[in-house]
Amino acid sequence: MVVPIAMAYIADLSEKGKEGSQMGNFSISMFLGMGVGPLLGGFLNDAFGMDSVFYVMAGLSAFATLLVAASLPEARPGSLTIPAREPAPMREIFTLPIMRGILVFTLISALGRGGMMVFIPVFGPLIAISPFEVGVVLSVNTFLMALLQMPIGRLTDTGNKVTLIVAGSTVAAVALAVIPLSGSFWPLLVITSAVGVGGAIQQPAIMALTVDAGRTIGMGTSMGAYNTVFGIGMIIAPLIGGVFMDYIGIGAVFYVGGAVCLIGTGVFAVMMQRNARECAAGEVPGHG
Repeated sequence: MVVPIAMAYIADLSEKGKEGSQMGNFSISMFLGMGVGPLLGGFLNDAFGMDSVFYVMAGLSAFATLLVAASLPEARPGSLTIPAREPAPMREIFTLPIMRGILVFTLISALGRGGMMVFIPVFGPLIAISPFEVGVVLSVNTFLMALLQMPIGRLTDTGNKVTLIVAGSTVAAVALAVIPLSGSFWPLLVITSAVGVGGAIQQPAIMALTVDAGRTIGMGTSMGAYNTVFGIGMIIAPLIGGVFMDYIGIGAVFYVGGAVCLIGTGVFAVMMQRNARECAAGEVPGHG
């Protein structure tokens, strides 16, 4: 409930042409939280016991609630960077060419990231990596995505968003596919760091495109659709990966995940190229 609304709020307040850097700033906080959370939880568990983790989680959530209630101004019609409009019907989400491309790419990206986050802890012990080292691998991946959001966000505002998405996704897909070849901690750390760098390159650009689409169909609608599809991908990834691991082996999880991401990237590039041609020809005014 919180994330799509927060993203829509930031997107509404983003200046035209600065969507990448604004959404990149938001992603910094999200990824830093995801990276720090497991480390903080592990420290609290070791020092004070498991119960303390949940007490601190509840306290942080309560503090965030008070912070929002006390300091976040209500977004009112006329105060945003775009005029207020009625939310688009659900069918319009899928008729907008740019939104179709965003949703296809988001699903594929979530499948790859979900598979890595779930199966790295399973793969680690197979190559004699300790639970602590597995935590380091996953945290470094997340921290890299966070730290690179600001410079990549600025690049997104001045560069070609589709090119950045394709480049970042290609790097992440290839790195994902070679994870089974790592064999030990340091190679695995380097490979998963490459996945993080690829994700950092694509993230601000895909969010900027989602903001662009939101100016047509409504920010809440576009951000909600993005998060729904991302969540579906994160749910499906462990199920599909589990089937491949049971019948072929854990290496197949990463090989197939990388291949699917690479194919999905190609499909996205073709969809966006077709959309650009249609916009240039004037076939879908306002949808570019």
